[in-house]
Amino acid sequence: MKDKKKVSDILKEYKSLYDSGVIDEKEYEEKKTALLKELEEESSKDEVKEDTSSPKATNSNIFVIGICIASLLIAGVAIYSTVSYFANKENKSETLAKDEIKFGSYPQERIRESDALTKALFKVVDGEPTDAEHPNGWESYKFYDYVSHIDEETHKTVSEVKESDYFFYKDFKYNGNMYRANYCLRYRNSSAFQPTESIIAKDAGNIYYAYNIYYFKYKPIIWRKLGVNNGYTYLMSSKILDYEDYEPRTLDLNHPEAKKPNNYAVSKIRNWLNNDFFNTAFSDANVAKMELMEVDNSLDSTMDTENKFVCENTNDYVTLLSKKDFFNPDYNISSEDRRSLKTTDYAYSLTYSKGRECYWLRSPASEAVTGNGEGLQATIANYATDATSTLPTYNTYIGVVPVISVKL
Repeated sequence: MKDKKKVSDILKEYKSLYDSGVIDEKEYEEKKTALLKELEEESSKDEVKEDTSSPKATNSNIFVIGICIASLLIAGVAIYSTVSYFANKENKSETLAKDEIKFGSYPQERIRESDALTKALFKVVDGEPTDAEHPNGWESYKFYDYVSHIDEETHKTVSEVKESDYFFYKDFKYNGNMYRANYCLRYRNSSAFQPTESIIAKDAGNIYYAYNIYYFKYKPIIWRKLGVNNGYTYLMSSKILDYEDYEPRTLDLNHPEAKKPNNYAVSKIRNWLNNDFFNTAFSDANVAKMELMEVDNSLDSTMDTENKFVCENTNDYVTLLSKKDFFNPDYNISSEDRRSLKTTDYAYSLTYSKGRECYWLRSPASEAVTGNGEGLQATIANYATDATSTLPTYNTYIGVVPVISVKL
């Protein structure tokens, strides 16, 4: 199977050749179609290999379980089949609306502590990360902290935003399904400036503690269709899939050479969407169907008459809605019954308090509404009203609703 990053690079090369006029649109589409066909053939071969070995194991398991159940029933003991229990849970699926499709996958559904499945998953995970020095196979989210220290020469307090190792995850496969385990030494900050407690009480069904492992199942991402352009369908996630800061950097705001934190082109959230999220959510076959979009970051996309923080257009596989997208009547996003999005269990676990349904837009706030440092605020979609709001870019409790363009 081709490496996902290699597939992405090949597609970018095709797009570059097309944009520069070296190949025409027909040849560009033929190359993409050929690559997709090759990926599908490779995937089919892998599935055949897996299917040839699974029936024996399955039949054997059913035979053994059948004997156990029969013995227990004879003894007058009623039990539930663990295999049936797991099968019933796995067969549950969400009903799609007419304008929704499934594409890619991401950690979403929490496996509850009372669920017998957690015991099996704990064995697969095989231990907790002791600390950043001994992760035991876990990866760090590299969440940001605001760190202060006294400079030895000037004796002045120096502050900086730094990546820290206190919140870990591990992806693994069990019984044909993908899962993500989360574990933290302390809970995530609400921003780079505000450390929070290690025990986070949200509501009766969602309480997270430090030094505990929580499991989340990968599920297909459900996307809402917004429109079609040149054969590609513009899609937004139907749920808040994650919580991330837009940009934690806040220093040198007024330095004439500094890129402002609400500059989408150089923002952390753009990098996160097109690397962390992209590599986690999409398979090689998914990538072959995705458009490398030219993302409009112009003044028009902000719906402002003036905004000195607009940046150049960007080329991305994944982006966020703009303010103009949010209010586009053809997309029907801002209406009362459509703007409020549910938050997944996984996303809910990553924010410092009860998961809010506000989510980032890529549009920077204009100077007129920026009262907390020049260039420090970005726009958010507000679930409570049909208006947008602004917040400092370093907040981690604002949701992420990715946007992609796909040839269906």
